[in-house]
Amino acid sequence: MQNNYILTGSIASGKSSVLQIIADEGYMTISADDVVKELYKDEEFLKSFKELLGEEYFADGLKLDKDKIRCAIFTDAAFKEKVEAFVHPLVYKKIKDMLVDGINFIEVPLFFEAQKYFIDANIEIKGIIFVDIDKDIQVERLMNRNKIAKEEAVSRIDTRVTNDEKAKLADYIIVNNSTHFKLKKEVLKTLERINEEAN
Repeated sequence: MQNNYILTGSIASGKSSVLQIIADEGYMTISADDVVKELYKDEEFLKSFKELLGEEYFADGLKLDKDKIRCAIFTDAAFKEKVEAFVHPLVYKKIKDMLVDGINFIEVPLFFEAQKYFIDANIEIKGIIFVDIDKDIQVERLMNRNKIAKEEAVSRIDTRVTNDEKAKLADYIIVNNSTHFKLKKEVLKTLERINEEAN
């Protein structure tokens, strides 16, 4: 029997740090971003992707121009939908194949934005964990992480479903406004709750 928990959160909220803490506790963890990275190395996928998007999003044959694609996703809703409709079903099929009996934690950054593809993959979800963060801290972290100006950081955050909206849809909330030590305490507390409810 599988108990699958989605780990999600806004950009630069600290999802990967939370996933690492969970992995360090011995749980099965899967990162959708890692699955995408592997997919982007697959030659057959890249050929099909190139046919879909056009040569302008590729350099040197099958080498993806990720910056160009990322920029287009943030500025063109139709392009974003086209990419998601092609990539997400493949990613979630691979994730489904990776699931084990017991508890699985699956990090899906855009879970709320692309939930329909997850449902289509027929993966049963036991609960949703949302990593919350104050917007000012989020903007600062995104600026530092991606080496971008404040205006760009704000625009990237504002294109997504708001934290308040996501928090209302989550079963568990982990707040990441402080140190790694405090974050770990929050994560362990959430894991304790999950285990208590599973028994």
